[in-house]
Amino acid sequence: MHVKIVSMTKTTRTLIKFFRPESYEVALNVYPENATFKGEVRITGLRTGPPSRRLTFNQHNLKISVPTITRHNRQTEQSMTIIRINHHQSFSEVRLHTGEQLYNGNYNVTMNFRGKIGKYLKDNYPVFSALKNKQKFNSVGIENYLTGDLFPCIIDPGSKAAFNLTITAA
Repeated sequence: MHVKIVSMTKTTRTLIKFFRPESYEVALNVYPENATFKGEVRITGLRTGPPSRRLTFNQHNLKISVPTITRHNRQTEQSMTIIRINHHQSFSEVRLHTGEQLYNGNYNVTMNFRGKIGKYLKDNYPVFSALKNKQKFNSVGIENYLTGDLFPCIIDPGSKAAFNLTITAA
């Protein structure tokens, strides 16, 4: 499935000029009894722009933990040292700061995350209610403007990436 991100909030900055996602692998565990969820996202993409020591992703009210950043060269893989995770709520971003300089190239980024299922998510994602009753559902995509509420990602007009989502009700 390909998801096209088309909407940005006023506070969303253009992050795609620094990291261009090619694919998302998202595993989401939903806990309807206490209205929470947790999961893991693996983002494969291309780091662009000037060298820096951080990658930034859109997120809204998520708590990010256990991030990893791996750079893929032609013959080797290099794991980057994460020295700080900043949750910048006014920009709805999470910033992963590294001890090493991040140069242009192919990267894999993984993050664990958790969040709460608020009324906004319940109204827009009937799956959260359906999981409590063990109902099945089919979907061809997710609402683009809500992706940062479910998992860390890059929200940008015209951005396309392969997307694989697995949802489990606990």
